[in-house]
Amino acid sequence: MTAQLEWLIALALLGFVLICAEIFVPGMVLGILGGLCLMGAVCISFSVFGTTGGIFAIASLLLLAAFLAPAWIKLGPRTKIGRKLTLDSSEKSFQSASDLQRFAGKTGTTQSILRPSGIATIEGERVDVVSETGHIAAGKSVRVARIEGARIVVEEVRAS
Repeated sequence: MTAQLEWLIALALLGFVLICAEIFVPGMVLGILGGLCLMGAVCISFSVFGTTGGIFAIASLLLLAAFLAPAWIKLGPRTKIGRKLTLDSSEKSFQSASDLQRFAGKTGTTQSILRPSGIATIEGERVDVVSETGHIAAGKSVRVARIEGARIVVEEVRAS
């Protein structure tokens, strides 16, 4: 094997390893480096095998990605690693915007500082809220001013 062919194989393998490692290390650095390695492998294939070889390398990478991405989406959550990386729908209940209407006009207490978003307890339930006026300290009384889609907008209740 020639040195260029060895570099082509090494860069392609390193690119795939780095892209797979991106799953575990957030920040896109490894994914970008993996993509650059794959681009380097394509450039080497253009220089070693000419235009036909380079186009074949690009087509091979695209086909591989077209088959691996759906396979990961379908089979990934069933694997041990996939179960750790994905949220099972039974682990957290999500509320729709229509469910939030029951909080309209109710009062509660902020559990965290609203900058302008945070957490409040309204009718004994912890909910994500957004302050209408900016910062509100933790432990303050708030009233639900309005519901905007899936957002609960609150205002501080001031003693008069």
